[in-house]
Amino acid sequence: MVKLTTQRLELIPATVALIHADLKGRSHLAPLLNARIPDSWPPRLTQITALLWFKEQLKQSPQWAGWFSWYWIRKEDRVAVGLGGFKGFPTSQRPPELGYSVLPEFQSRGFATEAGRTLTEWAFSHPEIQCVVAEAQSDRHASIRVLEKIGFKRIAGDDRKGILRFALDRVASREPR
Repeated sequence: MVKLTTQRLELIPATVALIHADLKGRSHLAPLLNARIPDSWPPRLTQITALLWFKEQLKQSPQWAGWFSWYWIRKEDRVAVGLGGFKGFPTSQRPPELGYSVLPEFQSRGFATEAGRTLTEWAFSHPEIQCVVAEAQSDRHASIRVLEKIGFKRIAGDDRKGILRFALDRVASREPR
């Protein structure tokens, strides 16, 4: 299993076993991640329907691990701080879409920026990926700022009111920030 590390985080890609344990509860997930799972788990924007869909996709194609959720573990004390990754295996018509959510007690500490940047770099390590996209609600200023720090630029809006769309292309991702 591929794991990604940053200065402060270990990012562990979701597998069928991890998602199954997550859906059963914190006490089932903690030993598989070798981490403490706070009482506030799961992060606020985590959608159970998405986890169920990810689980089904990974059952059919386990090699797609990495194109779905990643569990974010703070290295210094092995505590889960967030969850994020991509919304499915990319295709020629659908670039990878980054999404993330951080537990309230770990917000505003740079974890989303650190993990988001690393996940975006991981996506671009696949030569066929030329662009990564993301969405943010227009009132989620911290989330928008995370995307801007990573280098994402706002693109044409979505039909859904209050949703902003962002993109980062491979060339722009190499520019200094």
